[in-house]
Amino acid sequence: MQQCIAQQRLNQRTRHPYNTRDIPNWLNEPVMKTLSRIGLGALLAAVSMSAAVAQSSPRPSDPSAPKTRAEVKADLAEWRAAGYDPLDWINYPNNAQRAARIVAQRHAQQTGTTVTQ
Repeated sequence: MQQCIAQQRLNQRTRHPYNTRDIPNWLNEPVMKTLSRIGLGALLAAVSMSAAVAQSSPRPSDPSAPKTRAEVKADLAEWRAAGYDPLDWINYPNNAQRAARIVAQRHAQQTGTTVTQ
């Protein structure tokens, strides 16, 4: 008898405020399935949206877009071909400006535009 009373008191103390036994089983299953499907759908939508945003790349015509390592190496090779020497610190501003003008003229010739100085 003592054990039954102790067990009842324990059950009363640990009883969850929302007991699923209060909801009929025929109602509990469809509601839980629907809620889990809605949650799964929302999760998939959020993941697909974040993937779509992450894959969008800046336009190649945007000058403020970050360059890749290969683009930077290609630019340096183009500047060196125009006569720029990064180790020539004595003539630094002049040789960089001269190479920039040459590279700009080459780009203008390729695109068919004129360069203003």
